[in-house]
Amino acid sequence: MTVLAQDTFTRANQVNWGTASDSETWTTSGVGSTQSIASNKGVIAATGGGDVHNKLGTQSVGDQDVQCKVVVNSVNDVAGVQARFSAASGSSSYKLAYYGNDLHLNKAFNGNNTVLQQYGGYNLTPGVAYQFRIRCVGSTIQAMLWPDVGTMPANWMLSATDFSIASGGFAVLAASGDGSGVQFSQFIVNDIALSDEMSIALAWLKSTLAGDGVLSGYAPGGVSRTFAQPGVATPYVVMQYQSGTDYPVFGGARAYSDLYFEIMAVGPAKNTQSIVNAASRINTLLTVTQSTAVTGGTIAASFRTQPMESDPLVDGEQWTSIGGMYRIMAKAS
Repeated sequence: MTVLAQDTFTRANQVNWGTASDSETWTTSGVGSTQSIASNKGVIAATGGGDVHNKLGTQSVGDQDVQCKVVVNSVNDVAGVQARFSAASGSSSYKLAYYGNDLHLNKAFNGNNTVLQQYGGYNLTPGVAYQFRIRCVGSTIQAMLWPDVGTMPANWMLSATDFSIASGGFAVLAASGDGSGVQFSQFIVNDIALSDEMSIALAWLKSTLAGDGVLSGYAPGGVSRTFAQPGVATPYVVMQYQSGTDYPVFGGARAYSDLYFEIMAVGPAKNTQSIVNAASRINTLLTVTQSTAVTGGTIAASFRTQPMESDPLVDGEQWTSIGGMYRIMAKAS
């Protein structure tokens, strides 16, 4: 992974957070608060009942992985990390937030907050450090949390699909009436756009399918991940990750990832011939029989493992989906 932003918080005690260890500057939005660097931690306290958002730097990127070590000092504290953050129009972001004795994967869009997924009960112990982590790859938003002295979970604890916010910066959030406030340290943001096998496969699929003029003629609605936006032209193509396996080598590095994607041409049944043609073209484009170099790594092989078809009713009209399950073996550089 490429580090986009980082702050160790290792600097002299001071009022406000100032300049991070990567030489970028922290900026604040939200309600008023008392902020400081104390004992190599960034502290947000006395927030007066609302949320404070501290953003690092001025970058705006799409795919990103944000992680920070966090300590709450009261059971009533609110704390979290934010991806694709913007302070404009009341703030927008995806965020892993702890409040109400639970973990929440939330979306803030122009100041309006929506819970995408709730964990179902999780208690942080005041004074104990936890690692907060949120990752955004395309429309896939995932998050996890674990005690700093423990082991990172093997799987994401929270996950959602959302298209609302395409890019933004990186931030932390806090709300605390406690004098000790919420403490932050070891803040790091990684660019994951083309740094692992999943992202490489997704980028290759998107560029291969969306960039083909023949396929575009059969499916003018383009290529979407998981769901097509309302109102797009039909037919269109939808691709969705299903499952996968990492194959490690000695020492823990990955030899490659074996990934499965469902990829379908979709549209009203009256356009069945175009849908059939689109599905056939997808199969041609995604049949790779020898190792091929792509941006960020290698596609070792790609082929269809299972044909698929369904005929759902959409608003009372018969639709058709034709395609298949595709196996893609990818390796990051």
